Amino acid sequence: MPPAFLTMATFPCKDWNDTSGPFLERIIQAFVAAYTGRLVPSTPVFGLIALLLAVEVQLLLLNGLKRDLGSEEYFRRMSLLQYRELQLLSRLLKNFCIDPMMQAIIGGTILLTSASLYIILTSTDQIPLPVLILFYFMAFDCFVLILFLFKRWSFPYTRSEEFIKTARQGLKKMSRWEEKYIASCSPLKVESGNDTFVDRSTSLLISRIVLDQLVTFLLL
Repeated sequence: MPPAFLTMATFPCKDWNDTSGPFLERIIQAFVAAYTGRLVPSTPVFGLIALLLAVEVQLLLLNGLKRDLGSEEYFRRMSLLQYRELQLLSRLLKNFCIDPMMQAIIGGTILLTSASLYIILTSTDQIPLPVLILFYFMAFDCFVLILFLFKRWSFPYTRSEEFIKTARQGLKKMSRWEEKYIASCSPLKVESGNDTFVDRSTSLLISRIVLDQLVTFLLL
């Protein structure tokens, strides 16, 4: 049982600012709340950081392949073969982001953002300042997640598209094997569930859904 509900169940709670109950018991409740407050966010944050690091590794390797592809001193076929290995790494990332992991991340972000904005807009005079600051931080973190993290997750797709386009522009200098090989290469993708992936418009689409949810909450 979460500490807030445990406190409400063990002590009489009249409003947000009520601090009734023995001091020692309230100290114990505070330690449990602090522990839970650190433990609960750390699990999804660890998953997001692991996913971001995997994407950053892809981008680093892809930038190196793109640089080697344009170098006259580098064996071009080796660069193309290494791109296939990069596709295998992308496949491992897809297996890591199995359903419903990405749907939970996207849906949770949308729900937390819209709910935080709704509370900030409608309940500033009903909840204490520390709780209000918590919702401000929650809304800010969710916007950072939408505008930065999801945008960063779209880079493997956009950068790999540029790599394949650059390789195809040099088809006149390549053998038939290289032409067929490049034709079989597909862009790297970060899956978002239901056979969809994160692209350039994902951040804007999630932002629009957040605003639609917020308007729905305000009209209730």
